[in-house]
This record gives sequence, C-alpha cells and structure tokens, in this order.
Amino acid sequence: ILTRTQHYNFEEIVFCVGGDMLNGDNLSGSTTKGTPQTSDVHYYDAYERLCAMTIKAIDLLKEKCKVNVIYVMGNHDELTGFKLAKYIDAWFRNDDRVSVDYQPMARKYKLYGKTLFCFAHDGKVQKLPAIIADEARQYWSQAETVEVFLQHLHTEQVLSEDNNIRIQRLPTISGRSKWSADKGYSSKRQCKSFVFDVEDGLTDVLYTPIRKVD
Repeated sequence: ILTRTQHYNFEEIVFCVGGDMLNGDNLSGSTTKGTPQTSDVHYYDAYERLCAMTIKAIDLLKEKCKVNVIYVMGNHDELTGFKLAKYIDAWFRNDDRVSVDYQPMARKYKLYGKTLFCFAHDGKVQKLPAIIADEARQYWSQAETVEVFLQHLHTEQVLSEDNNIRIQRLPTISGRSKWSADKGYSSKRQCKSFVFDVEDGLTDVLYTPIRKVD
C-alpha cells in the first residue's frame, strides 16, 4: 500500500486495530462471549505476535506522516483488542507522530475536511444514520458526506448509499478457518484502503490482495 501511494503527500493515516485481529480472547481460545474457536497458536504466542506485527506496521506508517491509531471493538477479541490499543499507546507515548484512540466504544468518529468517518465492527443499516446523527452531532454541521466502515462478515458490500451517507462492509484479510470452511465461506482475501481529499472527499480506493506465503 505504501509503495502504491508513495506519490501522495498525506497529512495523516488512519490505522484501525482490533476488529477480531485474534480469533480467541482468552486462554481457553473462545471468543469474548465464550463461543469456542479453533486456533493453531497458543493465546500468549498469538498476542505477542500481534503486538510485534502492529508496532512494526506503525513504525513503517509514521515515516510517511502522522498516524492516528483507532481501536475498533470486535466480537471475537474485545478484551485483547483493548489491551493491544493500550500497548500501542504506551509504546508510542513519547512519539508525537502517533496518536491512539483506545476507548472501548462500539463506534468511533473522525472528521476530515467535509467527510465524517464512522468506524464500527457491525451495525444495523436502518438504525445507523440516526445513531450517527445523535452520537456525532458536534460534527454534523461540518460534514457534507458520511462514510461508514463495517467489518464482521468477511464479505465486501455497499449496504446503503442514501442522503450522502454510504454504509459499506469491508473485505477480510483473514485466513480460512475450520468455521469458514464448514460454512462454505471463501471470500477473496484482500485489504481495502481509501484516499480522501480534504475538499473532495473520497478520491481513490486501493485493493491489496493477501497472498499465502509458503
């Protein structure tokens, strides 16, 4: 992604963490609410790898511009995601190029120029516009468009686009699991990145395929 966007002069990069980066949330390997999961890595090892990987990514990004790390709660690893965000905040506590929003809120908001962003793991499409108008009312008069980014179902979809509010579900970078194989889910693994202009809003979308490394 950095190679393909090296001609841009970015003001800021929004880097979301959480959102089920780990399959399980505890030593038993189950989700936050206790649903059993199949994992081939012990929780301690998985968390250690997750922290190292995320710090390395932020180190790369901050060489480009300021990085705004936003923790988005998932349903698999709500506690682990929060601990990761706090770990990142502590790691970069003396680095003014990195800011971290680690608050455990279901929806996060950011205003950039005339675009209001809403980041969430999931949400009901019919209710989201009213919820956003209430929760982000301090930004409402400044925004011309609202971009809502959802995760959860591992399938890319534009769920709604009406009244200058676009609600979309992002594709997944997750590898296949026993659960996804049993269900017959086989969505293309890819990362979807967005470039926004302060005046014009969304200008570019990049798809980055996730390739298996042997």
